[in-house]
Amino acid sequence: MPAGLVVRNARVYPTASSPNAPAGGSPDAGTDPGLVDVIVDGETFTALRPAGSASAEGRQELDAEGRLLSPPLVDPHVHMDAVLTVGEPRYNESGTLIEGILTWSERKATLTHADVKDRAREAILWEVAQGTGMIRSHVDVCDPNLVALRALIELREEVRDIVELRLIAFPQDGILSFPNGKELMREAMRLGCDVIGGIPHYEWTREDGVEEVNFLFDLAKETGAPDRSALR
Repeated sequence: MPAGLVVRNARVYPTASSPNAPAGGSPDAGTDPGLVDVIVDGETFTALRPAGSASAEGRQELDAEGRLLSPPLVDPHVHMDAVLTVGEPRYNESGTLIEGILTWSERKATLTHADVKDRAREAILWEVAQGTGMIRSHVDVCDPNLVALRALIELREEVRDIVELRLIAFPQDGILSFPNGKELMREAMRLGCDVIGGIPHYEWTREDGVEEVNFLFDLAKETGAPDRSALR
């Protein structure tokens, strides 16, 4: 492992020419005033220096060549189990959420472990290539075999070195409205979901919706996991 890292000629915000720029002086005349050298020691950004002025002192060096250096982007809401399935088994002709859910229900019946992993991996690599460092994905747990969840839990470990993937146990067809919905939610959390999801407005009755909300909070207490219900 290198002792540290120096990223040279990086563009950050605020830039070195900004009133809020970090201390360290202005770059030499003739250089882009918006570029800096960023010094990293261990897991800590320790200093910003005018471009070309930082001493490497044994650190690895990378040249950003004037590109933007920023914290990683975050995708807080995606459904990795359903990515890249447009037109399968048919298109959502109405463009409505309800038809989309019904179409997904048909596609869900054909899911396989490899199918979910292959599509999700491709989508994750696209996101990472654009600078995404954390993805929070819903995963439909209204499936007696939890095919998509098992696949994404496995994939989460395989991509851990390039992205943080957090999984939300999401009962797309409802908890009270789907057979053994409560048990499937508990099993999803036991298998390793990070967050509890819900969709109480999709239950068949208001009373069931209220019961779902109460169940979700009870499950959060049982597991210590955060609750990210789709409350509307």
